[in-house]
Amino acid sequence: MKNYLLKISLLTALLLISIQMFTRTVHSSIGGGNWNNISTWIEGFVPGENDTAIIRGPVIVGDVDGYDIYHSYGGWVIAEQGGSLQPHEYGGGLGTFILHVAHDFVNHGTLHCGTNPDDYEFLQLNINGNIYNDGSWRPEKTLLTGNGQHISQGQGSVLGGVWECIAPCDIYADSDLRFDCIFYTNYTNTMDFNLGGSALHMGSHSLDATGTLIYNGTIEGDFFIKGRFAVNKNPADTLRFVGNITVSDTLQNNEYGGGLGIQNLLIEGNLTNNGVIRDNNDQKNDDQLSILITGDILNNGHWSCYYVKLVGKQEQSITQANGMVFDSYFSDLDSNSSIRANSNITILQGFNLGRATLYMENGMLRVDGWLQNGYIDNCLLKNAYIQNLTSLDALQIYGTVTCDDGNLFLNNVVVIDTLQSNEYGGGSKYFDLYVDGIFRNDGVVRDKNTGDKLRLHISGDLANNGLWSHAETVLYGTQGQNIDQDDGTFFGGSFINLNSNNNLSTWVGDLSFTGNLNLGKASLDMKGKSLTMGGWLHNGVLDNAQLHGGYLQYLDCINGLSMHGMVIVDDSVSFNGPLTVNDTLMPNAYGGGAKHYHIPVNGSVSNHGVIMNNNGGESLFLYINGNITNSGEWINYLTHLYVSNEQYIELIDDKPIEGIVKFDAVAQSETYQWYFDDSILDSEDFDGETSQVLTWLVPVSSEWYGSFYCETGERDPIGILIKKGYTDIHDNYACEAKIWSYDKYIYVDLTERKRGKASVYDLMGRKIGSFNINQGLTRQYMDLTGFYIVQVSVDNKVANKEIYLK
Repeated sequence: MKNYLLKISLLTALLLISIQMFTRTVHSSIGGGNWNNISTWIEGFVPGENDTAIIRGPVIVGDVDGYDIYHSYGGWVIAEQGGSLQPHEYGGGLGTFILHVAHDFVNHGTLHCGTNPDDYEFLQLNINGNIYNDGSWRPEKTLLTGNGQHISQGQGSVLGGVWECIAPCDIYADSDLRFDCIFYTNYTNTMDFNLGGSALHMGSHSLDATGTLIYNGTIEGDFFIKGRFAVNKNPADTLRFVGNITVSDTLQNNEYGGGLGIQNLLIEGNLTNNGVIRDNNDQKNDDQLSILITGDILNNGHWSCYYVKLVGKQEQSITQANGMVFDSYFSDLDSNSSIRANSNITILQGFNLGRATLYMENGMLRVDGWLQNGYIDNCLLKNAYIQNLTSLDALQIYGTVTCDDGNLFLNNVVVIDTLQSNEYGGGSKYFDLYVDGIFRNDGVVRDKNTGDKLRLHISGDLANNGLWSHAETVLYGTQGQNIDQDDGTFFGGSFINLNSNNNLSTWVGDLSFTGNLNLGKASLDMKGKSLTMGGWLHNGVLDNAQLHGGYLQYLDCINGLSMHGMVIVDDSVSFNGPLTVNDTLMPNAYGGGAKHYHIPVNGSVSNHGVIMNNNGGESLFLYINGNITNSGEWINYLTHLYVSNEQYIELIDDKPIEGIVKFDAVAQSETYQWYFDDSILDSEDFDGETSQVLTWLVPVSSEWYGSFYCETGERDPIGILIKKGYTDIHDNYACEAKIWSYDKYIYVDLTERKRGKASVYDLMGRKIGSFNINQGLTRQYMDLTGFYIVQVSVDNKVANKEIYLK
């Protein structure tokens, strides 16, 4: 402090020396007096515009003659400690008394508007030169009339009263500045600093304008804001900061007072907040601060101004310290610029990107309002309402992200928490989200309510490890898409494949759909895994599947199908490959009366459940070109069997095939004759013994175990063997063998016989391999995947079991 005061004293002394070399110097008496009175000045003359006035006592500015006010004039003015200036006593009402200072003003004393509590007179200083103050500066007004003026003050001093620039000019701060713009008459007055279009150059100094306003101009420099700095006089103003600004205390808008007012601050540079940036809101004030900025933003403190507008032409960065947030609405007003996050970013009100790109650098972007109209890149997105948004690179979704219209996600997407549709509010609506890449759900994908729906369009692979319950998923890939889900999860809603060349397949394991799956004339390769359907499976090809439930329509099932649960067939369904029914196969309920459903099977059929008609009158017609094994109920309307060499019907535990059964010799010939065990067939149980098609008038049962064949004039006889089959479920059957599988191992447990042989067949009846078995447990590794038949033979007795190898 001593060094600082010494420096100021030296500056003052040098100023006096330089002034005295070129001007007259006059001193007021200790007793003071009126500026315009010669008796006030020791040297015997009133100072003029080219003189230096040294104020040592109380000097009164201006004079009165009747109703006329006469002002005072000086060149250089120095108010020493103990010296003071105050206005003349007008006496008849308000009066403003002006001291015109043609050059510099140095104040170590007191400048005020009077000492009488009833005073209403005002002191105004019109200064054309530089200003230094380390005393009490409380005139009613300081008018800057020059250009290139410098202002400085001592530590602890304050610049009070109204400040104003008479014309746009440049003002330079040579020290930290503090303005409170307070002056005193019979009460305390707080006024402002009207720059009048001027530029206040702060350099690297600090600026404190607590309780007042600096408005209508530009403040320039890499300066610090101390105290509470309020922006603008009214919403029509736009204060301008040029330089890199650091808020050390508080930056806020002015209280407009006449309704909602948005106070604009333009910052051409960077902004660092180490304090508070806020709206000046209380119960009586809804006014808001709007910051327009061309540079970078760093927030280390409290940030709650309503608007932040990015107006830079180049890339702008945003950084926030740990635990900090932006309680603001952000917008980018230049679509050609980009935004880069140097940390996690939290924006509580919303972000309009203005078609610009926000690079998140794998950081977390939390937006509690709308995130819209632009691009995000490599982002961890949390809690946003998104609209017209494009994600350019990897995207992870946290919190609750709500989709409105016009959104596109490119590359890989992972839902960690919740992705949902918006609420339309005016009725039901689909909100479409396009994902041009891989989509994985580890959280929740859903409709927000029962009326408004999320429609998810995916071009890449998709996986579900969480809750997938939104209305519709559209697959639009061109090279094939893989589908995967975790154990215990399912795909809800409807699925639609748009491209007939876009074949689908399970990625790793089983799949479950609670709604409909429209294959779009493409195929779904289940690779022997389980497919559970709660709705329609239609319009395509199902390859190598274990099917649990579902409604089938316009579907071709190839390479083997194992049915579990209730499977209902509708129009245009065919099976090309082995078909195994483990629960129920039946036709759909037509609803408008009785209907026949015709189902071709180009392969073997194994029924361990129920094959039946619909109780509503609809009938199931099966056309089979392969073997039949039946251990359940077979009671559909018609089974039409196309007979070929080495074909058989195996009735396990003598389970019959009921309904109408027909054997079709297939060959086109003029003569036909059906035989049973090498004898001409002639029984009341049949019709058509001499025609191409032999019709059973009784069930196919154990009464007709034996060989049927048909002679034609065109080829060798073809036939079918009806035989008894065995199960391995109980120990007292056949060879007392228990057979099961786990992973790629086949287990055979013999309870009584000493040794035997196990053979493995595929579902087409082709032998894959065999191994010897002994009494007790035998385990055999098979490098196979899918469904197979294990046939155990002991003492010429056999047992068959369908197993699944993982």
